[in-house]
Amino acid sequence: MTKPGIIIATIFFMGCAPLSKDSYMRRFSNFTQEVTRNCKSYDSDDWEKMSKKYDNFSGKWYEKFKDEMTMKEVLLVRSYQARWWYNRGSSVLSDVVEVEQLIRFYVENDMQSDLKSLCEEAHRIGGETEKIVNEVLKKLNITVDY
Repeated sequence: MTKPGIIIATIFFMGCAPLSKDSYMRRFSNFTQEVTRNCKSYDSDDWEKMSKKYDNFSGKWYEKFKDEMTMKEVLLVRSYQARWWYNRGSSVLSDVVEVEQLIRFYVENDMQSDLKSLCEEAHRIGGETEKIVNEVLKKLNITVDY
């Protein structure tokens, strides 16, 4: 490949995949807002294109940045995913099942880890913060070992 070709390929690649967690979060938010604004006018070709973009955001790009995310950012990503499915037409049974599976997976796999991190940080801060976190967890009947 020629030097100009490499430069063009690099620019194209950089335009496709987010290079940082902040870029990923900003672009996923923008994508979600775009879908929310335009979903009623999408035809099947539009949905196919948007589905490919969504698969990147919720798949490989999420995997790339998830370890850098705070609990708040993970929950924000989950809200983008839920909004996607709502806009996509979550009244379709398979979509509802998939959203349920996403939530169930989070509760069964990631939630305890996120709650543990939250509790550890609240303990580190101490005082009123730790008290509030513990009260909320007690109200929700959630036990976290930390």
